[in-house]
Amino acid sequence: KAGADFTSAPVDNIEFTVDRPSLYSYVTPDGIPLFIGAVRNLGGVGGEH
Repeated sequence: KAGADFTSAPVDNIEFTVDRPSLYSYVTPDGIPLFIGAVRNLGGVGGEH
């Protein structure tokens, strides 16, 4: 029998608008970067909601 269990509390979704170039990162609780990215060109992505 296989199963799965949660190892942490659920994370609330956060919605934000990126309307200019920006940097972002995902880091561990200890501050170690796991991923660092940049949004430089917003043309042609998404649309008005």
